[in-house]
Amino acid sequence: MLRWASVVLGACVVKGLARSFGSATRIPRLILAGSNQCIRHIQLLKSLSSSPLKRLRVAYIPTAYTFLEKDSKSTRSIGDRRRRRMAEARKKGRILGEVLDMEVETVELSKHISVSRQRLSRLLGGVDIVYVDGGNTYYLLECMRLSGFCEEIRERDCIYVGVSAGAISAGRSIETVSWKGWDDITIAPDTDWSLKTALEGLRLTEKVIFPHFDPELHSELVERKTRENGWSIYDSDSGDGDVVLLGDQDVHVEW
Repeated sequence: MLRWASVVLGACVVKGLARSFGSATRIPRLILAGSNQCIRHIQLLKSLSSSPLKRLRVAYIPTAYTFLEKDSKSTRSIGDRRRRRMAEARKKGRILGEVLDMEVETVELSKHISVSRQRLSRLLGGVDIVYVDGGNTYYLLECMRLSGFCEEIRERDCIYVGVSAGAISAGRSIETVSWKGWDDITIAPDTDWSLKTALEGLRLTEKVIFPHFDPELHSELVERKTRENGWSIYDSDSGDGDVVLLGDQDVHVEW
């Protein structure tokens, strides 16, 4: 049976964030969760909100969820469907803010394609946490690149929280998204996904993330795929290994 990461909690002070959380507070820089139903990552985030200095600001990125399905049976217009999907995303952002007791602003990356990067830079300026939700990983990463988000996130001292697709995108490769075949690659047609370079993630961690891991369903698949890539399974005790396996209630934390 494969061993996978459960909760890897540690601490360090991230430069620039100490003034937000208090000089004595020790915080992670990267929180990756298997599912947005994961209670542990919410508890961890809520524990960070106890700073008496300020109410923390969160940029909520729902982009992976906001794509429109090509084979939708809906009779609504594309514009109406897009507006409804964005309204749902903003509602999720409001709920997240209420749960965390933090100031949350929804930032949809697809709206920042082919416009000045300064606008996105202003929206992300001063945020303490960037929360990237799940959905279609191909669409998310394509929008991250086309909007300039990839460059923006690397320039900022903030906590990156990635859930499902958001977690996969944080790693050095998104190749694991194809292992289960859940994500429709045709949703992101502006990228040649046959190129190895197209599968490169944000590289906020050198790990490769495999969310929604069920040992009964996926152990054989993961063992075969990691062997084909020359990778190894991450061991949370030793810190060694390439592929982090996240069940829906698991959290991987780096600092």
